[in-house]
Amino acid sequence: MEKLYIRLQRPIPGIDQLAAIDPERLAEFHGRWDNVAQQLDVDRINDFYVYEGEYSKTPGKWHRASNGLRAVRAVLEYYRSGQGPMSDEQRQATINLFEAVEGILDEADLRDIQFCFVGDY
Repeated sequence: MEKLYIRLQRPIPGIDQLAAIDPERLAEFHGRWDNVAQQLDVDRINDFYVYEGEYSKTPGKWHRASNGLRAVRAVLEYYRSGQGPMSDEQRQATINLFEAVEGILDEADLRDIQFCFVGDY
């Protein structure tokens, strides 16, 4: 099963981003972000994605959380406005997941903690 995670440059006290966001669901919804981001001319998940390599434990590049926030908020606004062909249930699931991502990135931004997306595809 494919998985996509948010990694943080350093931990946020009291927040476990690995538990807050289902990595299988995030991998499943990856295209929902990237397709809309491309239409809106904001960063896609792939723009924040870091391939770690087979044995590496350290990402090669971190990204500012504020950049991720700008992108996820634009994507959220798109889905909240009812755009895109999907059922109400699919739309709400998408919004809920991306709101969880927004929450982690917001907390990271407040603490000047950088992030990246890493996956198991």
